[in-house]
Amino acid sequence: MSDATKFVYTPGVCNIDEKGVRFRRRLFYVTLGAGILSLVAMYWVGLPVIFRVIAAAGFGFGASLNYVQAAEQFCISNATFRTTEVGLKRSKIVDDLYKELDLKKRNAMLRKTLVITVLSALLGLLPI
Repeated sequence: MSDATKFVYTPGVCNIDEKGVRFRRRLFYVTLGAGILSLVAMYWVGLPVIFRVIAAAGFGFGASLNYVQAAEQFCISNATFRTTEVGLKRSKIVDDLYKELDLKKRNAMLRKTLVITVLSALLGLLPI
């Protein structure tokens, strides 16, 4: 049985299949690794705090966004564009109630992502 036949779109709960989850999980690891490497390099070079905070926030946002999307099997972009995703291919959602449920879920996920981003930015303040 393929991933496409196992996936069932549930409004406000999940809008991506397992392939989309794997893709976002990989993006999380890549972004997290790049963020850690860049912070270490910035500390090593001795860049000012403002640059470290900005970099930590940027990489923290990217990593947390992909982590939350993979964990909740829900894509914020798909909710924004009113689509669902199977096999990394998007399909339009036509039911208005489904669109509203997806937007509520998107907003809750964005709040989580922003909290994690602020906490990530604090890593740039470490006096190492």
